[in-house]
Amino acid sequence: MSATSLPPVAELSDEELLRQIFRRDGAAPLSTRERLSAFVDWLVKSVGAQACFVADADGLLLVNRDVPETYVIATVSLSHAEQGILAYLPRHTEGTTTMELDDNSALHILRADTSLGKLIVGLIVPSPLSRAKCAQLRRLLHAGSAWETV
Repeated sequence: MSATSLPPVAELSDEELLRQIFRRDGAAPLSTRERLSAFVDWLVKSVGAQACFVADADGLLLVNRDVPETYVIATVSLSHAEQGILAYLPRHTEGTTTMELDDNSALHILRADTSLGKLIVGLIVPSPLSRAKCAQLRRLLHAGSAWETV
């Protein structure tokens, strides 16, 4: 099946999506950096992102696809501020923040506590993603970061 004939993402289970993102037939298991890179590449295509990155909680950029460094710095700073605020609220620290950049784009910030530690995913997209889509992306990041072989 070619990349252009893949079924719509909404029709696939998380397990099928993980196999689509991380499967490398006959190849050695992917390293952590390769898994994150494969996730970002898939993410850019699947949600139509103009740019995307993954950073750790300290702002170390792990993967970047065309996101200006200033956006990465702003995203990590905002995530740190949100963590401080969330400490006073009775809710989970994972979540999503959306910032409108202009009439044609938004910055989505996904926070996830994964087996690799706290990760921040930043996406520049033409329009905001649904809550369901953000929750699915967080689940895939959790599962994909933990997979040693696919």
